[in-house]
Amino acid sequence: MRTRSRADRESFTQEPPKRLKCQIGYLLKQLGSAKAVAAEFGVTAESGNRYWRGARKNPSQNC
Repeated sequence: MRTRSRADRESFTQEPPKRLKCQIGYLLKQLGSAKAVAAEFGVTAESGNRYWRGARKNPSQNC
């Protein structure tokens, strides 16, 4: 039981990724959809998918 609560605490306090592609992947796991992730960044869902795929490398200023 201790190890489980420690693992939960460590995953909860883990720092989010620094790179945009990794941030989008992390948020996709957390939020569940590209549309929700795009809303967080203030871009369209298709732009979010382009960042995640690596087709678009330079994010807008609001990202």
